Amino acid sequence: AVGEVVFIGPGAGKLPTASAVAADVIDAAKHIGTSKLLSWTDGDASILGDPDTLVSAWYVRADCCRGEAEAAFGEISVLSDEDELAFKTAPMSGIRLAELSRTLNVRIALRIMDE
Repeated sequence: AVGEVVFIGPGAGKLPTASAVAADVIDAAKHIGTSKLLSWTDGDASILGDPDTLVSAWYVRADCCRGEAEAAFGEISVLSDEDELAFKTAPMSGIRLAELSRTLNVRIALRIMDE
């Protein structure tokens, strides 16, 4: 047993960080008593794509009000509006996200790969 553990430092924020830690703990628990082998091989450049063109929804935290975010992004799903506005966008590319967020003070934007 590890006991109490505290992680301090810059990161993606309390919720994304907690989610990543929980995912790692669950993965470790699933593989108790086994060895999970990882290896790297030479890759092929043809499998790479421009991540800015990948279309997905986005988790965004910004110093703005709901109206400002809706004016920039259209329909959004508000997740929190306590100290800053946290919301989910409709699917869009990273290029489009950058275009739409120019008028906002975006603190972080994280791609949502699946739901």
